Amino acid sequence: MAFCFLGHVNRLSIRVAADERLMSQFSISATKMGTVYTAFLIAYTLCMTPGGWVIDRWGPKKALVFLGLGSALLEAATGLGGYGLATGGMVLASFLVIRTLLGVANAPLHPGTSRMVPLWIPLPQHGWANGLLQGAAGAGIASVSILFGYLIDWFEWRWAFFIMGAVMAVLTLVWIVYATDNPRRHPSVNQAELEIIQGPSGKELSGGRKPPESDDNSPAQGVNTPRSETKWYSLLCNRSIMLITISYGAVGYFEYLFFYWMNHYFVEILKLDKEVSRFYSSIPPLAMVVGMIAGGWLSDAMVRAIGFQRGRKFVPVIGMLCGAAFLYMGVSASEPAWIVFWFSLALAGIGAVEPPFWSTAVHLGGRKGGTAAGIFNTGGNIGGSLAPIITPWVAETFMGRQWVMETFGNSWKMSLYLGSLICFLGVLLWYWIDPGQVEPD
Repeated sequence: MAFCFLGHVNRLSIRVAADERLMSQFSISATKMGTVYTAFLIAYTLCMTPGGWVIDRWGPKKALVFLGLGSALLEAATGLGGYGLATGGMVLASFLVIRTLLGVANAPLHPGTSRMVPLWIPLPQHGWANGLLQGAAGAGIASVSILFGYLIDWFEWRWAFFIMGAVMAVLTLVWIVYATDNPRRHPSVNQAELEIIQGPSGKELSGGRKPPESDDNSPAQGVNTPRSETKWYSLLCNRSIMLITISYGAVGYFEYLFFYWMNHYFVEILKLDKEVSRFYSSIPPLAMVVGMIAGGWLSDAMVRAIGFQRGRKFVPVIGMLCGAAFLYMGVSASEPAWIVFWFSLALAGIGAVEPPFWSTAVHLGGRKGGTAAGIFNTGGNIGGSLAPIITPWVAETFMGRQWVMETFGNSWKMSLYLGSLICFLGVLLWYWIDPGQVEPD
């Protein structure tokens, strides 16, 4: 949870610094700054599936050590971006290089943390556990405007990056000392706890098939075994993994639309005060945290109530429909308080889908759950990487067009309505997704 929290603070800190200092200090336009955001996401996305294979081969602990050390170094290095450079092009290039490398380092974050869940948690609680992980990520997203904004106020923007890099380094040292992939190898785990973790309580839920992570003969419980190394590409032929990957791309687009441009929308389009904008920008992501935790609990409850297949589908379908509808209503509203209210409900709905999405993706992969999570999150980040560029591109391309003004009010509203449409199209794919289509060992 701490890695998820800090990982998202560090990835979005550049957006806060850009809105409050960088774009004005170095005369960087919103579209050019969007290329920095997208450079991170492209590198993050390209490394996702290889990172998932590495997680299955060497275990999530080592993958998260790589994440922590790399993130600590490159977050601190962002504070040196543009230092001593004379031209705007060179300044922009420095941020592009640093944040691209940060994207590489961050690739194991969600596949690694979610791969830990089936190693330590029995199947009936996977949704709840993933809800806590995603909730911690959402807390980082919600707090970044205030947390990093005040660090900039107190220490200036370069020192703010140095401080966050140091915090990540300390966390990584704690992880190196304490964490293990295998509960059997942890000095604090007793036999009774092992029986709970490895018990057959999830057998009925997974269609009569004992979860692969529960195999008592596996020395590392599904990590670093021969079966987890073979034919990873067979996951690309699993219909449900491919469809959930595409659907998660729609979720990624929806979320990154908020993450990168909500504060800009409040400040530049709605003309709100900086302090008010910081406050308003933190409310919808906080609602998302509540949605993530509630969605994980509700997903497990629906599995118990109506069975594994329908239960795992219930929250993603309802949550995405609510997200699309509430975003539309928020963009249509005129009063800032109502806009924030509807945006909060939209992100709460989309946050609720995160735990069942991740639980289903890892479960579908079986012993190749890390690779499945990597493939799945690749789709999410392909969708997400489009939002930072497409959103301002649509707004700037159609700015001032008469028919846009008459139909949508302004071009930024048009670009936000597009996010609602994409989310609605993504939910339709769940009709063909089978959560029990587990990849054979």
